[in-house]
Amino acid sequence: MNFLFIVLPFLIGAGFCALFLPMGVNIAKENHLFDKVNERKSHTIPTPRIGGIVFVPVLLLTIFLSVGILLPFLNSSRDSISLGLVKHIAFFMSGMLLIYLTGWVDDFRGIRYNWKFLAQMLVALCIVLGGYYYFHLGGLFGIGVIPRWLGSVLTILITVAIINSYNLVDGIDGLCASLGILTTAFFDYCFIRNGMVMQTIIASSTIGVFFTFLVCNLFDEKHKTFMGDTGSLSIGLVISYLALSLYCGNYWHSHVYSFDPLRLTNPFVIIVGALFHPAFDMCRVFVTRLAKHQPPFSPDRLHFHHKLLDLGLTHLQATSVIVLIQLFFICLNWFSSYILGTTAIIVMDIALAILIWQIVNVVYRKRTVNATVIHTDRNN
Repeated sequence: MNFLFIVLPFLIGAGFCALFLPMGVNIAKENHLFDKVNERKSHTIPTPRIGGIVFVPVLLLTIFLSVGILLPFLNSSRDSISLGLVKHIAFFMSGMLLIYLTGWVDDFRGIRYNWKFLAQMLVALCIVLGGYYYFHLGGLFGIGVIPRWLGSVLTILITVAIINSYNLVDGIDGLCASLGILTTAFFDYCFIRNGMVMQTIIASSTIGVFFTFLVCNLFDEKHKTFMGDTGSLSIGLVISYLALSLYCGNYWHSHVYSFDPLRLTNPFVIIVGALFHPAFDMCRVFVTRLAKHQPPFSPDRLHFHHKLLDLGLTHLQATSVIVLIQLFFICLNWFSSYILGTTAIIVMDIALAILIWQIVNVVYRKRTVNATVIHTDRNN
């Protein structure tokens, strides 16, 4: 695959985002469009939440422009773009616009979660109508190929879950974008190895846009902005689409469930590893809230990143820890897929995630006890 398919979309995405994001931040400041501070938020200064409003149109512009420029370089059958792929991309773009409008309204007006959930279901349906769906569970609990109707329903549920997991993990500076870059970069690497040109362009464009946003979010105080629901919902959709593209593309390229070292041996568990932290954190928080007889989407500070902040870590330190944990699960599932079955790998992932959570809880309780003792001694 030509090196241009990786570098050019990245540079275009990063460049356009660097051009338009500061403009969006200035407009937000002039119109007082800030994310307000409250006891649940991790920031202490009102900050614009215009990031997603800007980088979704920039992402679409980058993809279209990159495809237009690189189309003459598609000079082999391996790199060709079929009508079926055009159909997948068209439905994906339709879903992007729908989730963008949903997030835009939610950021500026606020909408009830049942309406937001309905919009996410419609977006997931667009992906299924494009022809992509999960049809093989990789041997999870002994299940292989599943009927199309069941795979379509499962795809809708998984897509909605991924979108929500990235929306909920967007709680501290840089976290959602950093996880998005890591996961998308991993998918991009897999697309390159599989010769999936269009997906490579989409992934490289996404990394470029996310990279510029991350720099502004973490290091540029003048143009600091949050991505808002528009951004986090869109990141979730892009990653869910790329994950499904990798899953379907790997099976359809190899046609067999094999141990070819140039292909993914078990795309299902590879994708689980790539999405594991946001998904597990969401499920753990939902279970905890339900156990307390609270609605699953009730606001609180139960997420893993909140616990790291309570330990005294900065936003950048907490983000770095979580990114390393996510990288660990990606590598673990990749290498484990050569020697273990799907069920064993997923059980291992859950057990390790619970162990990490318990270790953090133990450290937190010890620090709390020590701080209480010190405070009591000072009062005495």
